[in-house]
Amino acid sequence: MTDLIQLITITPKEFRDLLLKGFILELNKLELNQNKETKLLTRKETADFFKVTSQTIINWERDGIITSVDIGGVIRYKRDEVENLGNNTEGGQND
Repeated sequence: MTDLIQLITITPKEFRDLLLKGFILELNKLELNQNKETKLLTRKETADFFKVTSQTIINWERDGIITSVDIGGVIRYKRDEVENLGNNTEGGQND
């Protein structure tokens, strides 16, 4: 028999908040377990690396210049790919 959880006295907002909190905790665990080669960056961190706007990163993704990773609707970028692209892009920074 499978374990069942019956939610009777919880509002949709409370349910969403619980799911979001659990998702964020799992995402943080995932990011903590990543080494430098596979560390994931946010769109803002990626934009800051290139000294461009977040919209530019969105445009680059649309144009196939950079690839994103979608983790449950949260967009991240692989750090090693960002650094490699930065080394091949004028204005990119070297860490």
